[in-house]
Amino acid sequence: MGQAFGMKILGYDKYKLVNEKIKADYRDLLSESDFISFHVPLTEETKGMLDVEQLPLLKRGVFIINVSRGEVVSIPALLEGLDKGIIAGVGLDVVSHEPPETSEEKRLVSDPRVIVTPHVAGSTEEAEEQAVRMACSTLQKLGGEENDDDASLS
Repeated sequence: MGQAFGMKILGYDKYKLVNEKIKADYRDLLSESDFISFHVPLTEETKGMLDVEQLPLLKRGVFIINVSRGEVVSIPALLEGLDKGIIAGVGLDVVSHEPPETSEEKRLVSDPRVIVTPHVAGSTEEAEEQAVRMACSTLQKLGGEENDDDASLS
């Protein structure tokens, strides 16, 4: 999608083949990118994938987006990057604790350069309707069949 905006796209995946046109070494991706978006599962290898040690590699003024798991991008790295002007802004769909618990998490999510959204990508209209149907079905079973008309939400 970024190509539609004239962006040069780089991609990195340690295990899967990446299109040769966008394939990049992770260090190169960090140093050349204006926007870095993380889309990885949380594993021992991806925990702290962006940490304080990588800050010197980042292109100054970079925007970091994390839509995977909170621990993939370290909060100390984000705070230090923002404080030093390395990171221009952060978009988070996840944090380690929801709601934020630690003073670092609270400081990060209250920073005006940080946008935090709820991790609700799977909450489509269809999924919400299915959840209501399942809840109604459960209530009907708990309340007995005589309350079918009262519990239905068509």
